[in-house]
Amino acid sequence: MRGRLRQLTGLVALGLAGCGYVGDPLPPSLKIPRPVADLSVLQRGEKILIEFTLPVLSTDGVGLNRLGEIDLRIGAEGVAPWHRETWEARASAIPVPGGAPGERLRAETPASAWAGREVIVAARVAGPSGRFSDWSDFRALHVVRPLPPPADLAAENRPEGIRLSWRWPDERPARFRLLRRPGAQQAAVILAETDRQEWTDAGVDYGVEYLYQVQALVRTGDDVAESEASPPVAITPEDRFPPPVPSGLTAAPAPESVELSWERSSEEPGLTYRLWRAVEGGPEELVAEGLTAPGYSDRTVAGGKRYTYAVSAVDRLGNESEKSPPVEVVLP
Repeated sequence: MRGRLRQLTGLVALGLAGCGYVGDPLPPSLKIPRPVADLSVLQRGEKILIEFTLPVLSTDGVGLNRLGEIDLRIGAEGVAPWHRETWEARASAIPVPGGAPGERLRAETPASAWAGREVIVAARVAGPSGRFSDWSDFRALHVVRPLPPPADLAAENRPEGIRLSWRWPDERPARFRLLRRPGAQQAAVILAETDRQEWTDAGVDYGVEYLYQVQALVRTGDDVAESEASPPVAITPEDRFPPPVPSGLTAAPAPESVELSWERSSEEPGLTYRLWRAVEGGPEELVAEGLTAPGYSDRTVAGGKRYTYAVSAVDRLGNESEKSPPVEVVLP
């Protein structure tokens, strides 16, 4: 009997050692979502745009695999503690589609009804059981009379780049944001901002189509209201621009030649020169072309005659500059 008792005692001890300490049972998670943490609000044209990410965890750190109702509201009441209940009661609901935890949601509401007022926007999300999270941070936005998009956007091919110009059909001081989409790229990217109604894009490649748009930005206190983007304008820049005119042409007579030299008009790769000559005031003729060095020895001359020379530059695409100022020389 004593041996069996010792055996049972050992088994119990072994079981306790194997299981370890067993604490108090944890209550089931209520799966109340954590508050939305990244609510953003922006006025663009006729709309107030709102974005936020749905929470993925509950307040007690449990992962959420689905969510309930999404409550997004906008109102003009303050959010100090003594005004919060008034805001909740009077704020208008903004329709927003449901989504999965972690999804980025976008919603919009007309801006015109709120023009000239400061609005407060906040969101909260219900869990699977229907219990709501706390409100997100309350985002204030000063709403203005909607901005029209800039008008008459034009793009011009110039040697220094694509020159953009537009008209601002509003009396309010504005700053302008340039948007560009090159080639087959799907989304436009912000190119620059300027206070002027023109801008030159020097970072373009010849033969590539570019699509441009411009937005107006107006500061309203701590906020910035945007217009919609202007209608797009497309342009494919082409190199139709001649190189600079060569300068410093000189002509020196020699016993059986005329020695010519000039200054390089550019360090552009592939640049060559053409030499032109007239004899005794006659018509100008091409003497030599494809010259890579800024000099030439003209040996097709005769003594006692007057020669007039000029030189032009030609780039790798065949664009030719104007001719240089002429120089004259008379062989003895």
